[in-house]
Amino acid sequence: MAQAFTYSANVSLTSRLRAAYDAVQVSWARYQEYQRTYEELASLDSRELADIGISRAQISDLARQHVYGA
Repeated sequence: MAQAFTYSANVSLTSRLRAAYDAVQVSWARYQEYQRTYEELASLDSRELADIGISRAQISDLARQHVYGA
């Protein structure tokens, strides 16, 4: 599916670049939070995971839900 990008003449190149830079920063921060969450859960042993009601197979999904929602 083709996407068409339209830009208003009122939006400067600097503004668009700043918005893109900000989006990259947000994405990077979310990725780092995902990694921290994943690593913290992965560092728990199976008994500790069972105590909080999750299995090792759920770690990736739980980390993703924590950071990105859904």
